[in-house]
Amino acid sequence: MPRPYDGVKQIDGGPMAGCRQATVTGPRELEHKHLEGYMRSIRRIRTKHAAMTLGAVSAALLLAAPPAQAAGSTTVVYTDNGGSTYAGKAIFWGGYNPEQFMVCDTKADDMRVWAHWSWNGGSVTLEDADGSSAFCQHTGAHVTRKQVPEGARVEITVCRRKGADGPKKDCGFSYGKA
Repeated sequence: MPRPYDGVKQIDGGPMAGCRQATVTGPRELEHKHLEGYMRSIRRIRTKHAAMTLGAVSAALLLAAPPAQAAGSTTVVYTDNGGSTYAGKAIFWGGYNPEQFMVCDTKADDMRVWAHWSWNGGSVTLEDADGSSAFCQHTGAHVTRKQVPEGARVEITVCRRKGADGPKKDCGFSYGKA
């Protein structure tokens, strides 16, 4: 049975110099060459797939990048009365336009909750004396909005008081960001 021709090779020496000779390839060599070509095409496909995936991931990361100026944060500060339940809290919603401030008296104990927020160029003070529940009521006396410069550091203090002019006690303190 004749074997398939793989190609033609130029003879460079001896009595047949300058002649061309057909090269014969056996079945194993053909199978090996076929697999080499197949593997080469698989590598090309994988390389293209990897390049496309890398491009897609890069584009997604660029689109999902945070804005150049990060928004503020919500900060909650509790009164510090030493127990497991807090008597009040002050909430600051930074990153809004304008920012929101809220005070909550969460315990019916004949005490009020006083909160003060201050930053370079402004401040807000609110009180809540109704001792309603752990959930804040959105009434006008307990909530206000005011513009705070973007990125400003806001000092937050919340205390309990006996009456409108009583001394501040069990104060909690923290910082927020507009």
